Amino acid sequence: MEKVINKNQGVINNKYFLFWTRFFVELNALNAVVQLFYLRRGLTNSDILYLGIVYSITALLFEIPTGYLADMFGRKKVIILGVILSIIVNLLMFQASGFWQFALITALYSLSYSCFSGTDDALIYDSLRQTGDTKSLLRISGKYLSAARSSKIITPFIGALIAGNLVNWQFNILIGINALSSFVALIFSAKLVEPNRYIDVSEKEIGVFKDSVVLLRKNPDLTRIIFNKTLVFIVDLILWKVYQPILTGMGISVFMLGVLYLFFQSFLTLIYWYPEYFKNKLGHYNIFKYVPIFMLLLAIYIFLGNQKYLVYIAVTIFFAIATARDPYFTELLQQKLKSYNRATSTSLLNFFKSILDIPLLLISGLLASGNIKNTLLIPIVILTIVVLFVQIKKSDLKKNTNFT
Repeated sequence: MEKVINKNQGVINNKYFLFWTRFFVELNALNAVVQLFYLRRGLTNSDILYLGIVYSITALLFEIPTGYLADMFGRKKVIILGVILSIIVNLLMFQASGFWQFALITALYSLSYSCFSGTDDALIYDSLRQTGDTKSLLRISGKYLSAARSSKIITPFIGALIAGNLVNWQFNILIGINALSSFVALIFSAKLVEPNRYIDVSEKEIGVFKDSVVLLRKNPDLTRIIFNKTLVFIVDLILWKVYQPILTGMGISVFMLGVLYLFFQSFLTLIYWYPEYFKNKLGHYNIFKYVPIFMLLLAIYIFLGNQKYLVYIAVTIFFAIATARDPYFTELLQQKLKSYNRATSTSLLNFFKSILDIPLLLISGLLASGNIKNTLLIPIVILTIVVLFVQIKKSDLKKNTNFT
């Protein structure tokens, strides 16, 4: 009995240890100038977008296997593996230059993220289920997601101050900060306690991966949710890969790039920390419906606008709202997925994203070889498709009790 009590107490603490693991593994001092860093290390604007293809191909290969390993051998072990890979990535960054070296680093980074993707959601859900507190899923998931945001409020701003002249020793200071933070993340991940996984024998015989595929095939509402979330994420990714050269090309300073991060990450941290408040104030359905519409209008202005500070503000707002729906998507998806294969199912969603990433990033890279602003034509087209054809419906928000 005492061992059960001790384990349950450890499981209760998982939300804290996982928060700080994610906080430190995501603490990226280089973010505010990372695209400029790539350009100084021998890459072109097109190369930066092509690195996204490397990331996606790696995700295609490893998203599902890492989720499967998490379901079979434990969430904690796979998360620790992800942290170790992030340490390796940061150490390699010190001397990296040219496309192929960064391609290797990007592949390792993608593998590291795959270890977290889905696995962290599963650990949170099963920890809450073991302690009888699944009603807190939205609140806990929102605060966990805020870890990745709150760690980026100050550090990229400080990074922009340090790397104001964009010289190599300044970049290396930022990389050193990132490496140190990954070691701290390893300490916190080691404190996690593996929660129970609720496996029914008959369900287990079907097979974890097969059951996930069947789940998607038989649920058109889940497929629509995946399309909506995935396409908006890809749009956010494309703009993130080109906004720094676009803004600096218009005369925005490196310091202002740091301020941009300060503003939009602060806003997202607020949203993620109090998701229930914004859900009640704005309306659950409205959050899903209007974000893609606002993003489309902003993307059009960023493409056409020539007033640098107005474009700067539009980019800031774009990033602030692009992922503001994530806590609500987490709640929505977890209500439609089985507990025992939750990590594999969520990884399957990222697998789906990676399939779409490859052609869209390839086209974006080709467009970036001319006027880099032409790359924004892809987000505009994608967001138009989302608004017209794959908007979330009110019926999608209803809990599917057959799969929880």
